[in-house]
Amino acid sequence: FALLSMELTRGVAGAVPISLFLAPHGWSYDHLLLLVPLAVIVGELAMLDVGRRRAGLIIVAVLAGPLPWALYGIAVQRGGEEWSALLPLAFFGVLVLVERWRRAST
Repeated sequence: FALLSMELTRGVAGAVPISLFLAPHGWSYDHLLLLVPLAVIVGELAMLDVGRRRAGLIIVAVLAGPLPWALYGIAVQRGGEEWSALLPLAFFGVLVLVERWRRAST
């Protein structure tokens, strides 16, 4: 049951960024939902060796810190938030990467 639960959690964590990317009217304030995959990513990183955990945390720090602000700055400058769609894609990519790292380490 625990394995099914974890697979379901990973599935939801993957569905959230894809849904945000595909939403026709998604804006930067909708990115609060990315806390779901972020929580799964951090949980997966906790199970990795020190080197991959450190690399993953650096990626997460950039993904959750300066990248959204940079995309928001571009949105303000251009008057549209089209580039904000890159953030959910980046979260999905990191989720897949961390999942592959976890599977390789077991």
